[in-house]
Formats: sequence, structure tokens, C-alpha cells
Amino acid sequence: MSLASGLQLNPAEATERIAATLRQQVGETLRRRGLVVAMSGGIDSSVCAALAARAVGPGHVFGLMLPERESDGQSLGLATGWAQALGIAYA
Repeated sequence: MSLASGLQLNPAEATERIAATLRQQVGETLRRRGLVVAMSGGIDSSVCAALAARAVGPGHVFGLMLPERESDGQSLGLATGWAQALGIAYA
């Protein structure tokens, strides 16, 4: 098996598998109803927020805006835009 073939995945299936695992960990293991996600405006924190919203519902996710000091001025706007698009509360 080549490295490339080992990395092939179905994005929809992977997304649902991650959300289901997150849902289980939050609800059953941690016994919590929601999540706080630090949002910088970057792709990694935006994806984490989207996965959290999918896992527990947008009404149970809070986006904590944490733009990096060294990042450009657009970071906070990007994070805010993603929070609004996902329907999650933020500050």
C-alpha cells in the first residue's frame, strides 16, 4: 500500500465520525452539554468550531475569540464571521 492510498478518505464519513466521537466524549465521558472553542480566525480553529457545532448543535457551542497578537487585523473579523455563519454564540 502506498502512502497516498493510505491517506484516502471520504470527507463526509470522516466528518461524521469525528462529530460522533466528539459528541460521545462530551456527553458520556465528560458529562457536559456543550463546548467552548477558542477561535483565532484561522482554518484550524474554524474547523474545530464547525465540528463542535455539528457534534452538539450550535446552541451548545461558545466561540471564544482569541486572535493572535502577531496576526493581521482580519483575524477577529474572520473568527466572528465563522461564528455567525455557524450560528454559535461568541465573545
